[in-house]
Amino acid sequence: MIVATTHLARNPEDKRMAWARGYQYASIFKKMQEFSAQHDATASPTILTGDLNCGDVHELAGVTYALLAFTASPVHPLLWTVEDVPSPVTTVTDARDLRIDYILYQVW
Repeated sequence: MIVATTHLARNPEDKRMAWARGYQYASIFKKMQEFSAQHDATASPTILTGDLNCGDVHELAGVTYALLAFTASPVHPLLWTVEDVPSPVTTVTDARDLRIDYILYQVW
């Protein structure tokens, strides 16, 4: 099993940061692919957790797909088969009231 955790760029209410988070998210999946290939674990179940600083993980994935369209780098299959463990709002401030923390897992 591969388990990774992350903390992406802050200020989820700032839409200008979406591209930065998309780049970081893509980088995670590239590194996970490298790690799993080096350790003969490409078929291992995978979990990604962390503060993604986004209100919608599918929107983040869309930005990531757009960025990856410009590269030929392989990425971990979790990116294409990701499922989300539903959870309630995880941050409440004067600027926001939304979920930013996620547990993502791979569906085969």
